[in-house]
Amino acid sequence: MMTLRHLPALLLTCTACALSSIGRAELNLTPSPASSDDLAFSGAWTGVPTGEKRYVSRAALAALPGAKTLTDRTWPTTKPVEMTVVPLAEVIAAIGWTDQADGVVLRGEDRWESWMPAHFLQERDPYLLLYYKGKAPAEGGWPDFGGIEPMAPYYAFVSPTRFPDFKDQTPFGMISATQIAEIVAATEKDRYAPFYAGALAELEGDAAAGRTLFLARCNVCHQGPGETGGNVSQRPFMLLQVHATLNADYFKAMVRDPKKFYPGTIMPRHPDLTAANLNELIAFLAAAKAGGIN
Repeated sequence: MMTLRHLPALLLTCTACALSSIGRAELNLTPSPASSDDLAFSGAWTGVPTGEKRYVSRAALAALPGAKTLTDRTWPTTKPVEMTVVPLAEVIAAIGWTDQADGVVLRGEDRWESWMPAHFLQERDPYLLLYYKGKAPAEGGWPDFGGIEPMAPYYAFVSPTRFPDFKDQTPFGMISATQIAEIVAATEKDRYAPFYAGALAELEGDAAAGRTLFLARCNVCHQGPGETGGNVSQRPFMLLQVHATLNADYFKAMVRDPKKFYPGTIMPRHPDLTAANLNELIAFLAAAKAGGIN
């Protein structure tokens, strides 16, 4: 997995600077939301005090110069529809992040989290969905994602029309983020530090491969060490360790086909994971358990 420690510092610095310089407008951040429709911003943003949140309205986002109304798909298999979007890079440039950030965490109301580093924001230009068929979520008509969960209040995605080769997967998990309520400016190094600290600092072999796999396939919904990542599942990292080490057969079957055990679960199937992949995940969780990391 590519992490900050593996990237040339100069390249990341230039990428972050480029994102900060493209904006030609500013967003008015308010200390409290004017409505439940406002989007929250926290972390290393210019003008956002440490530990606090600031808010921006949907209308203000739609008024940014980079916002546009187009016909596109929200997902490769859906039909093209008219939608109003704004590039996330445009939002970042309008607010401005400090030199303590090189990416953003998209946090959903359902405890989902997606990480988008600066270089990904430039390379794939993900959109933030503002209006669907001319309507805000409160006006109705917004679809569910895969018939499972709402896209509202905000949804981030990479355009299937512009990037038909993109499979919605990065080294940090699935990118299409639903129910976004907050965007956090952060650094990759700090965000994922718990995965490389303590007993996990010198992982090798299957355990190291399992860490990479956990970040790519699990961390958006399942928190890892240091409570890093999403928590849609609301299952502690310690519980995953227990199942992986003491009930390995169940763990493997559950990861491959969770709907076999819980038909109503929103957890997706992972039939592509090989026996070796599952053993790598178990090796990572076992190493964390042995090191007292939970």
